[in-house]
Amino acid sequence: MNENWYGSNASSGWYAPLESKETKPEKKAGTKKRRTLWRTVGAVCVLLALIVGTSLAFSGSEPSEAAETPETEFPDDWQDFFKDFYSSVKTEKAEIDIPVFEYDGEFETELKAPAEKELDLQTLYQKCSKSIVGISGYKDDSLGYSWGTGVIISEDGLILTNTHVIDGCDKATVTLHDDSEYDALLVGADSISDIAVLKIYAHGLPAAEFGDSAKLSVGDKVAAIGNPLGTEFRLTLTDGIISAIERGVSYNGHSMNLLQTNTAINEGNSGGALFNMYGQVIGITNMKMMSAYSSIEGIGFAIPSATVKSVVDSLVENGEFRGRTSIGITLGTVPQTAAEHYDLPEGLYVSDVQKGTDAEAQGIKPGDIITAVNNIEVTTTQEVLEIKDKYKVGDSLTFSIWRDGTEFDVDVRLMDTNDVY
Repeated sequence: MNENWYGSNASSGWYAPLESKETKPEKKAGTKKRRTLWRTVGAVCVLLALIVGTSLAFSGSEPSEAAETPETEFPDDWQDFFKDFYSSVKTEKAEIDIPVFEYDGEFETELKAPAEKELDLQTLYQKCSKSIVGISGYKDDSLGYSWGTGVIISEDGLILTNTHVIDGCDKATVTLHDDSEYDALLVGADSISDIAVLKIYAHGLPAAEFGDSAKLSVGDKVAAIGNPLGTEFRLTLTDGIISAIERGVSYNGHSMNLLQTNTAINEGNSGGALFNMYGQVIGITNMKMMSAYSSIEGIGFAIPSATVKSVVDSLVENGEFRGRTSIGITLGTVPQTAAEHYDLPEGLYVSDVQKGTDAEAQGIKPGDIITAVNNIEVTTTQEVLEIKDKYKVGDSLTFSIWRDGTEFDVDVRLMDTNDVY
């Protein structure tokens, strides 16, 4: 399970869907592993800042201040320095073999305005808990390969969950609040946003109501309902506040802009709902901060409902999420100490170029340094993302490249993420 991302003083990681003890090998204390579903990003001396958010440009990695190598340790060749300094993280699509269902009905996620009066927690739970389900994933007929949470989004059986809950599975079942169980089919799944939609053959289900995450403010009260730690803790209610908005967090070679909350969420909460106090889903819980070195409490994350809407509507209509732009390159900041030692320009180091992209066709290579995009100087991946987000698939960006002392410009056409990864 552990895809670690690193702060200055602590490591943390995604919580995976809960696994059944029957399928897990005995492990040493303190070790966590989910078979084939997660690949560990090795401990590198950089702060991963891989850009995407809800609209992928590329993935990259940036070092923290403390990560810069002392001058006495610089190799003679600056290319050797960067090969050791950066660990290229490549996107991998989820491997899901659940039978596919093509939804032919009309569906659109509606973000509704809240009611005038807030609910108390008891009323909220009574209103909302019936729209929360348990998700069990299976692989090769194993018992309880994974366990997570889902949200009913339509009366005719569309179920929203996290992609990582069903990653690696060839079968999934959905358990409703009344303990009835249904086999699930796959409508669509998106690895980058970590959003998936399942379908069960049921009607008259209590679909959740969605609110607009864009209306949230830090300090707003919220509550989560999910299935932490297995079936015995199904439909657990916890509450807290919104701690931060648009928190950038790295996962699977990309960065997600998430809501941060101090609401208690744990393994098995994946795919569950974060509600505002009007009983509306304003986020899908999918991550918490974890550390091997110290106790971390009250730092959890949820995918904002505004992101959920765009992805879910596309998955239901097309079976995949289309329209997200990608450059297809992996970038990382050139550390100031390295720039001074090797007399390099300020900019972004290209550590990888995806095959089949226009970036590759136009001749961008690993080892290049990008100094500007559309004549705007850039030194962080976020700056490139902000420029890229103003354009759509098919548009071109002009990259100013430094290569072994030579400077030149290259026009690169933006591609759809699904055509790149």
